[in-house]
Amino acid sequence: MLSRNTFIVSGSAIVTVSMIIAAISLYPRSAHAEAGGAACETAVADMTRASETRDAEAARRIAAGATACDGITRKWLDSNAARLCHNAARTAALPPIALRARLEHCQTLGAYWRLTAALADLAYERREFSLAAKRYDGALSQIAELPPDAPAPEASIIESLTRHGDQARLLADGFIGSSRSSNGQVTGLGALSTRSVVVVERHLPIGFEYNQTRFTPDGERAALELRDALIAECRSPVKLIGHTDERGSDDYNLKLSKARALTVVDFLKARGVGNGGSCSLSHDGVGESEPFKPDDATQYTQEDRYRLDRRVDIVFGDTP
Repeated sequence: MLSRNTFIVSGSAIVTVSMIIAAISLYPRSAHAEAGGAACETAVADMTRASETRDAEAARRIAAGATACDGITRKWLDSNAARLCHNAARTAALPPIALRARLEHCQTLGAYWRLTAALADLAYERREFSLAAKRYDGALSQIAELPPDAPAPEASIIESLTRHGDQARLLADGFIGSSRSSNGQVTGLGALSTRSVVVVERHLPIGFEYNQTRFTPDGERAALELRDALIAECRSPVKLIGHTDERGSDDYNLKLSKARALTVVDFLKARGVGNGGSCSLSHDGVGESEPFKPDDATQYTQEDRYRLDRRVDIVFGDTP
């Protein structure tokens, strides 16, 4: 049993209530917030007890009633209400449709990355790839926004969310853009790292016109997002590798894949990435020789597999 002087995120005690109140006090408060200070402190303590007892309904009531609290405190209370709601739903042995409905209700309470990731998985299983991509992106953004002293998910979890999100974006109907931070930087699936975890090979949703090296409109949007991510955080050296599906001759596909990768590099260089400095870009193409290898090929149609095969990968670090 944790002390009542702590709160819980993802099952781990990370900071004391007194530390929360001290941190919150650093921010300017209106007279209204000052008047609600004691009530807010009580709400934080009550939420801590609800976390200890895993009382999701009490957590919901506490968060809903904390109307006098400032934005930082409200965000924390809402997140904990969503977390406890998620945990209760996952342990209730609900059938899939009821579980989805319960989790979607939990999402109305606040932001919690495990909840968002669970909804992403459910959407992916239903082949709602656009929705899945948005939710994987949201989960990664929520992880990135965790306080610096909060325990981050294991690297393997971040890597898994990133891989599934990349696949969902390749299969989505149209380009699914990534989240942006308050200062405009790319986060979520578009970021090159999340909590310092780097997936060294990423699958980019950069599409091209049929049998051409010209971007589709969605492909250009994806390339622009990559430009923004590399400007913010280039992990040199960077290699872009083109891939095609199996249709067409080996020689034609190899040439097309190389030309498409070069198109991406030229696009980035024309927009300030890779022209000297610390960001080094190179390219290659492998044609149809390295088809996408899903965890379970039986869940994809032939057209799905073609879409997964037609891609541009970005690889960080030295490669053969």
